[in-house]
Amino acid sequence: MNVYLKGTLTYDGFSHLKNSIKDEIDTTNFVDEESSYYLIQKTFELLDMEQIERVTKLIHDAKHVFFFGVGDSADFCEMMVRNLRVAGKGSEFSIHRHEVLHRIELMNKQDVLFLISLTGETEQVLKMAERAKERGVTIVSLTHFSRNSLQKLASFNL
Repeated sequence: MNVYLKGTLTYDGFSHLKNSIKDEIDTTNFVDEESSYYLIQKTFELLDMEQIERVTKLIHDAKHVFFFGVGDSADFCEMMVRNLRVAGKGSEFSIHRHEVLHRIELMNKQDVLFLISLTGETEQVLKMAERAKERGVTIVSLTHFSRNSLQKLASFNL
């Protein structure tokens, strides 16, 4: 019995058709590197679940968590604060540099400063990290994949 599709393909039977399709899928696993799915998949592959668990415990155990980011990163800071507050964890966020510097002066080893920066090279964010490090405050950074100055200053990098 031959299976005839669209006038051009012939197979010995359904199993032959099924195996041909499977082979084609396996050998032509083309992925568009610009697609959202590809980028999300690459992000999941890069996640370090042990590091995420350590940071989660750190935030849970912290007396207070303070978030800072500028530009588009500020939106993520605000979202994190809202989510932590819903979960009952005291946290704050400010977009004002002097307010953040003042807050860092009040922080200690029981607190966490969470800094978000796409490049990890934003001058304001680096100044916050440097001052917090001088005070012994634990710093968590969330940056892009490339190596950067903020990662070097932070206690934990995501």
